[in-house]
Amino acid sequence: MGFGLQKWIYQMKPRKPFRKENKIAGYETQEIHNQTEFKLKETYTTNPEIIENRLKEAKKKSLINWRKQKFYGLLIVLALISVFALIYFNASYFNNSGSHNHYNFMAQKDHLEKAEALDLLIKTGKHHLYNNEIENAITNFKLALNIDQNNSLALYNLILALSVDCEKNSNNCEETLEYYDKLMEIDKSLITEELEIRMIVIEKKIKQWQTN
Repeated sequence: MGFGLQKWIYQMKPRKPFRKENKIAGYETQEIHNQTEFKLKETYTTNPEIIENRLKEAKKKSLINWRKQKFYGLLIVLALISVFALIYFNASYFNNSGSHNHYNFMAQKDHLEKAEALDLLIKTGKHHLYNNEIENAITNFKLALNIDQNNSLALYNLILALSVDCEKNSNNCEETLEYYDKLMEIDKSLITEELEIRMIVIEKKIKQWQTN
């Protein structure tokens, strides 16, 4: 080390010795110079006005909470009622729809069965009439009219059967004329010339009975 450097070191101002300070463990705190800057909220008081205000606020909050609970409870009840009402009406709708469909099905089935029975009776009656089984033919045609009293085909064939019975056995003559008048009202297109001639013969026979 040179002489100049030693001289410079000794001429320097002495420094304070280094001292290590021990700090208490924990958080650092800051002093509060303004006492109004930080103040704990007063939790307990004997001031009657403050107590009364606090009671009013507590009652007000309690009333508001009670109204909210009541409102929400009412909403829940209404929602439940709506749900049950929807379930009930849907069930009623499906039941009514099912009953209506069942009724329509049964009505169609009944109509079909009647139509089949009517057709069978007319065909059977024609067969009896063709085989000159007059009584059986009359029975079948009358049964057909019990199913459909305005069935013109059954009525026409019944008049034929009755007219044959009147001509051969002198039975059912007046009844033949009654059914003929009914056929005239329902369907004149079925009134043939042959049928008109038969009615004229029957009328003459009735008049002969009346004169005798």
